[in-house]
Amino acid sequence: MKKIAIEEHFTTAALSHYSLPAAALFDPPQWDAAMRRLLDFTDVRLPQMDELGIDMEVLSLTAPGIQAETDTAVAAGRAAEANDFLAEITREHPTRFSGFAALALQDPEGAAAELERAVTQLGLRGALINGHTHGEYLDADRFRPVWECAESLRVPIYLHPASSYDVWHNVRGHEELIGPMWSWGVETATHALRIVFGGVFDRFPGATLVLGHMGEGLPGHLWRLDSRWDFLDQRGLRLAKPRPSDYIRDNVMITTSGVCAHAPLLGSLLALGADRIMFSTDYPLESNHEAVRFIETARSANPTARRSATSTPSACWACDPPAPARYGTRPTAPGLRASPVRAGSPTASPAPPAARRPPRGRCGRRAVPPAVRERRRPDGARAPLPGCAGSAAAGRTRGAGPVRAVRRRPGRARPGARSAG
Repeated sequence: MKKIAIEEHFTTAALSHYSLPAAALFDPPQWDAAMRRLLDFTDVRLPQMDELGIDMEVLSLTAPGIQAETDTAVAAGRAAEANDFLAEITREHPTRFSGFAALALQDPEGAAAELERAVTQLGLRGALINGHTHGEYLDADRFRPVWECAESLRVPIYLHPASSYDVWHNVRGHEELIGPMWSWGVETATHALRIVFGGVFDRFPGATLVLGHMGEGLPGHLWRLDSRWDFLDQRGLRLAKPRPSDYIRDNVMITTSGVCAHAPLLGSLLALGADRIMFSTDYPLESNHEAVRFIETARSANPTARRSATSTPSACWACDPPAPARYGTRPTAPGLRASPVRAGSPTASPAPPAARRPPRGRCGRRAVPPAVRERRRPDGARAPLPGCAGSAAAGRTRGAGPVRAVRRRPGRARPGARSAG
């Protein structure tokens, strides 16, 4: 099974100083080892890819990158240098490395021009933005040129975490919460929601945003986003689509970077569908060995998980023309197309809104889809998993055997039963 890792980082000697503030968040020996690997492409990285069967890495400049530069002219020059350097690496190893461009958002018009150059002349696959740019977020109107360019080129913008503009009051005194363990994910999820509620995808419906770390937790919050959006004062804000989750399902793709756990993968599969999820490792800040072991064992957690997380990226990042649009899947970048999933299969795109929610079972809980409800027995037959499956058959079984009768105390009648005589 082909593996293409989407969020894999690098730096250069000229740009490594931008990462020094982040180094304070990490254990010094761990950071020193990571920095050596950020500067390496062939001594450790490629042999490890060969060992683990990783066919290709999509490289991007590590955080905070160009976003940390305060001088606009310097930022623009260093973004171009980084992209030229990355393009040379991809030309030397065209079957092993691809890349996302760095952009100097300090000058949005110049960033749009650099994105066009990076894609059309250097062969890069889109752009990766490391969080805010000096407190400005991608929903701001001044970044319209960047979104317009990305949509017209049909390339994605990968939103990667970085430190918040200021320190939240509720983490002061608990600095261990600042950084990749907690605050970066919340910061990035909030940034993505600003893009949704700021109307970016209404103005640029063909744009694609990529979120790492299993979507920064957003797939698990879709129902509540929709429910509270209907309940809260919307302050005059009007979105073109009826629910916030529609934008997450239509305009956002996620990767497994830095989340090597089957439970959040399964939840994301149920929330978004397999063709919105891509494999990644977050190298070298996460372990390639652990990420590959996670994907290779995903089938044991769910029959569709391994297919979605390994075959989907290989389809998404091949240099093929985009797939035809259908509900829940929008054509995006060349090499960011949906995987060819048969309609009606467990990994197909989400159904239209009227048909998306499954019926309730006897216990009042939502029915579990067949791909999750059943497991394989050693003889190859399917057996239902424990719990409510929303059907009469499921009501009679729990695990692989019948539900045992409940023994009642003598003299106590079953509720609602008629008395004898």
